[in-house]
Amino acid sequence: MAWKRSLIVCRMEYGRWLTDHKVVLILLPMVFLKSTVIDGFYSMSRDMGANYNLLEPFIAAWNQVALSLLLICFYLLLIGDYMKGSGILKHVFYFAGRKNWIRGQLLFLILSSGSYLFFWLLLSVLISVPHGFIGNTWSNVVTDYVFRFPYKAASLEAQLIEGNLFRQLSPLAGLLHTFLLNWLYLILLGELVALCFVLHIRKFGIAVAVLVVGAGTGASLVAEKIKWFFPAAHAGLAQHFTEYFREEIFSLKGSYIAGVITVVVLAVLICHLAKRIRFSDMEDEKNV
Repeated sequence: MAWKRSLIVCRMEYGRWLTDHKVVLILLPMVFLKSTVIDGFYSMSRDMGANYNLLEPFIAAWNQVALSLLLICFYLLLIGDYMKGSGILKHVFYFAGRKNWIRGQLLFLILSSGSYLFFWLLLSVLISVPHGFIGNTWSNVVTDYVFRFPYKAASLEAQLIEGNLFRQLSPLAGLLHTFLLNWLYLILLGELVALCFVLHIRKFGIAVAVLVVGAGTGASLVAEKIKWFFPAAHAGLAQHFTEYFREEIFSLKGSYIAGVITVVVLAVLICHLAKRIRFSDMEDEKNV
């Protein structure tokens, strides 16, 4: 019965999230993804006279620092009203109980972040269907473009997927690791928002998550060793490998272990602090 109540909370929160008016803003990153990644692959495809793998645009989008930063920050925008009590949801807290309610919220994070990643995978595949193929081999568009057009080596298209991915992993492995590592990352960021809620500082939740994202992204760009103290580096699959040699700069297994441990510890801490939640916390003006 306890988990059933948690699932009810998760389902109601997920339903509210899907019907939130802010969902229409997803058109903005869609346009950006189309104009940079998809059009980039299409341009290279025309130059090479060959199709590209349908999995490649998704892998590229989530392994380019600027593009992944946009997609991650947009997820935080979409959960800006996370754990906000309104209407009947405010009374569900009283019906479910503190621990069941907070477990439902954590389940929502798992479901919403996974759905978000799957949406971008499905979108990139559907848009690419006319110009792509499906398989577990990298396309010539990725592997040979720079050799055929060396004067375009510095272009954005040529750098969408570099040797530290296509020389190290198969497309399916690249897709799987990209999805799972970023899933852990998004769950962790959502847990930071939830942690701020149970500490009665909800208004700072998104700001704290954005700060972690910004600090991690900045460290990934300028600090080769320090960056591994931030979850952003672990979410970037391409950052784990050298470009030519089959060597890991940081172990993928280590990133999974660090990510899972961090997510579990935060979840346990949030559930432990759930006893501090009050019914009045559902009101915006009270949770400051």
